[in-house]
Amino acid sequence: MSINYSFRKHNDRELTDREKFILRSIVQAYILTASPVGSRFLSKYVEECKLSPATIRNVMADLEDMEFISHPHTSAGRVPTDKGYRLYVDSLMNIEHISESEQTVVDKHLIAHPYEGALKDASRILGSLSHYLAIVELPNLADIIVRQIQLMPLSSQRLLVVVELDSKLVRTVTLETDIDIQSAPLDIVSTFINSKISGKVYDIFE
Repeated sequence: MSINYSFRKHNDRELTDREKFILRSIVQAYILTASPVGSRFLSKYVEECKLSPATIRNVMADLEDMEFISHPHTSAGRVPTDKGYRLYVDSLMNIEHISESEQTVVDKHLIAHPYEGALKDASRILGSLSHYLAIVELPNLADIIVRQIQLMPLSSQRLLVVVELDSKLVRTVTLETDIDIQSAPLDIVSTFINSKISGKVYDIFE
């Protein structure tokens, strides 16, 4: 029982600076090469690495014991595990902050656009600043609060439904009817509908 406890404590301990450096280097090298990373590769090609291949192998062995990296049978190199990736993303990535001039450019480009246009520009600007693929995800419409609905006649038998959602999102739906549409009753219907749904969440686009 004492052996299992010691092993568990070994896995849960805080990594040393050297171990963090080696793990970060393995993750970054594997992302770039898609190949298992060996000690000789790190010693030779990682500029900041001043360790010998033997020392790196010892650190790799400890990281493997802690399940941050794994050792494919067909290669002498190591690859990150899910646990290793998670630690890298949570605490080992080098996060760079944008400068004041870059912040000004971002604000200038985004403030003049409507909500959804700003999201598209945000993706483009983030990609330009980071030199990586940038993706901006719209909120899940099923989780957004309905603010109000407007009913607008397009023709005698076509109706435009304008749905204003939380976070300044707007969606429209065109409906075809078999009866003639008149503006006056639509105002009454819109008021009644809004009294029932305003401020509530609906899966209206599912």
